This record gives sequence, structure tokens and C-alpha cells, in this order.
Amino acid sequence: MNLNIALLYIIALAIFTMIIILLLTKRNNKKERLKLSVDIYKSSNRHRYNARDYRLKRHNRIRTVLSFITTYNHLMESSNFYELKNNKSNYEQAKVWMRKEHIEILDIETAIRYCQIEHFYGICKRRLLDSEIKLLYKWREITIDEDKLYTKVVQSYEVYWNKVLNEYKRPSAKKNRLNYLINDLEEIMQIPDIHNRPNILKKIKRLQNEYAAEVDRMT
Repeated sequence: MNLNIALLYIIALAIFTMIIILLLTKRNNKKERLKLSVDIYKSSNRHRYNARDYRLKRHNRIRTVLSFITTYNHLMESSNFYELKNNKSNYEQAKVWMRKEHIEILDIETAIRYCQIEHFYGICKRRLLDSEIKLLYKWREITIDEDKLYTKVVQSYEVYWNKVLNEYKRPSAKKNRLNYLINDLEEIMQIPDIHNRPNILKKIKRLQNEYAAEVDRMT
């Protein structure tokens, strides 16, 4: 009788132990599933963040490349002294960004493809020219002949204002315009980048003297 009771007790204890083990195992499995879900969620978020970060960096690098060629074109097309001054500053800043972003051939090719696709779908009206593409591939080697740019601007200034002056009918109005131009050229010669260029200063001074001589003839 005592043996049967002891046996029943052992069986009951074994069953109880198994139940405890099952409960603990179920609890641990639940924790593992929860941890796995959290890890998957974090991994998914990291993937989305990395993808978004990659797209943002890619877009910034495309913009850096296209901004560089745009500022280069603006610089080369400058038509007056103040425009040249601003365009030169913008170009130099764009070149700094090209260096900071460590723009390489792959970035340039990506920007070219992006621009061509945008143009194909009509999103971008302007298409990159072959000459611009060649410049982009050699952007580190680009040198700007600034004296040549300033000389071109002096010539444009003279051509434009001579045409305006020839259209004046009233001598007094023409004289006022000449005096304005004399003062304007004086201010232009004070621009630091021009002030340090003797050849350009000589060209501007020559034009200023021509305007001053014409004022004297009208007096």
C-alpha cells in the first residue's frame, strides 16, 4: 500500500515537473519569437534608413555634378563685371563641393544618365552637350583664363554702352549717361579681383578716359 502511494507521488511529481518545463519552454519560445520580431523590425528599419540615406546621398552627388557644370557655363557666359564676380564665386564654391563630395567617374556617369533620362521624359528641357560631358570627366583639370574673361566683359561693356550712347538724341542726356559710366568704371576698378589685374585695369582706364574726353568735347 505504501509502495503504491509512493509510486503515485513520484508519477504526480514527474507530471508536475513536465508541466513546469513545458510552461517555461513556452514562455522562453514566446520571448524568442518576440525578440526575433523586434530584430526583424529593427533590421527592416535599418534597411529602409540605409536605402533612404543612399538615395539622398546619390541625389546630392548628382546635384553637385550638375551644379558644377551649370556654374561653369554661367561663368563663361558672364556679360558684365558684377555678373562675372558673382559667377566666379559660385563656380569656385561648386568646385569646392566637387572636392568635398569626392566626385569620381562613377558619380559623373550617374549624373549624366540621370540628366539624359530626365530630358528624355521632358522633365528637364536642357540636354547635356557632348562638350559639357567631356569637361565633367576632366573637371579637376579645368583651368580658367580669367584675364580672357575680363577682357571679353570689357569688350561687351564697351559695345553695349556705345550702342546706347549713339541712340541718345539730347546732348544733355548723353552727357549725364557718360558721367554715370565714368563713375561706374571707377567703382568697377575697385573690385579686388580687378584691382589686382594691371592689364584689365589698363583696358578699363582707357575706356573711362574715352568717355571723359567725350564729355569734355560736349562742354
